[in-house]
Amino acid sequence: MKQLLSTREVAKVLGVNEKMVYSLITEKGLPATKVTGKWLFPAHLVEQWLENNTVNHPERAGGAVQPGGGVLVLAGSNDLLLDKAMGLFADLNPGHIAAFANLGSLGGLRAMREGLCHMAASHLMEGGPGHAAEPAAP
Repeated sequence: MKQLLSTREVAKVLGVNEKMVYSLITEKGLPATKVTGKWLFPAHLVEQWLENNTVNHPERAGGAVQPGGGVLVLAGSNDLLLDKAMGLFADLNPGHIAAFANLGSLGGLRAMREGLCHMAASHLMEGGPGHAAEPAAP
């Protein structure tokens, strides 16, 4: 079972008094459940709620993609192994989404550099320029 926090513990984590915690439940949707008349807070949901309600995120290098939130964004070149990996991700992470944008190898690397995805998939061409297998020029 995931860790449950008391009202007092949540107040300490958030740096507010206990009365404010009750207001946050009703007015701001702080995740909580009542068990035998006492409020309990799943720690991971409180952390997620706090992240989702943060308004001043630090800037990322051109990035719109933020970690967390239940969405994994991939971009680049597609293949069968990537499809299998995304299927495995879906099976192992219910409630999360893996989204893929087929932009080609270079497009995926550009998207990652610009912070538009979490991961880039690319195919490397064997024997391309600068590769040890490239024949010497005559």
